[in-house]
Amino acid sequence: MNHFETEISQTRQLLESRAYNQAHHFVSQLIVQNPYAAIPQNLLAVVLDAMGDSELALIHFRIAWILEPQSRVVNYNLSLLDSHFRTKKYALTPADCAVEHTLSSVRLEKHGNVSIIVPIHRSPSLFNR
Repeated sequence: MNHFETEISQTRQLLESRAYNQAHHFVSQLIVQNPYAAIPQNLLAVVLDAMGDSELALIHFRIAWILEPQSRVVNYNLSLLDSHFRTKKYALTPADCAVEHTLSSVRLEKHGNVSIIVPIHRSPSLFNR
């Protein structure tokens, strides 16, 4: 597996025990140590959503996608933003991904000078809150 295996496991344990502030601090430190890695960004997005900040979580899912667009985990989590798949059971590892929600579930759209990442099944207007 990847070198983040221990960190993913620890984040999962913190989320399961509802220690959201500890999870947030832990993952934030992981991002400081690995600023260009998609996995810590994905973990932070999951933690933020668990804390109730879905809008900031979406930003970090998008950052993770930019850093690693072929990541099965990140693509799966972005696909959950579609109302059809909104189960709130985000993936932390590829083993957490359901088969039907994997790669090619998002697209990059240009809106003026800004590019945004949009799940294929969701209208871009839903992101403009």
